[in-house]
Amino acid sequence: MQGVPISKRLSYIEHNWAYFAGFGTPTVMATFFLPLFVSLAVYASIFPFCILLATNSAAITSAHAAHQRCLRVDVPKLPAFQPTYTGVNRVLRWVERNFGVSASRMRAWR
Repeated sequence: MQGVPISKRLSYIEHNWAYFAGFGTPTVMATFFLPLFVSLAVYASIFPFCILLATNSAAITSAHAAHQRCLRVDVPKLPAFQPTYTGVNRVLRWVERNFGVSASRMRAWR
């Protein structure tokens, strides 16, 4: 996902949360009912395959194609990052109000 802005990445996750939940479910189910050390061993053996699947996928393209095939099923957006947006915006407003530094000047510091 190089070249994709962070806002689009986060929006992608919020709109496709069901895919990401389903991606991790087999690993959780394989380790949830086992004793601690056995589940850690199983997880350690499954996790590399999850990394390989994630790095070799064309997530945006394949998810868009799957969405086009299943247009009748509309999964609602899950605003998972809303608390973070709210917290950051409050901190930025507080900094701006107390120190007189505007958000545009903060962006210029990067």
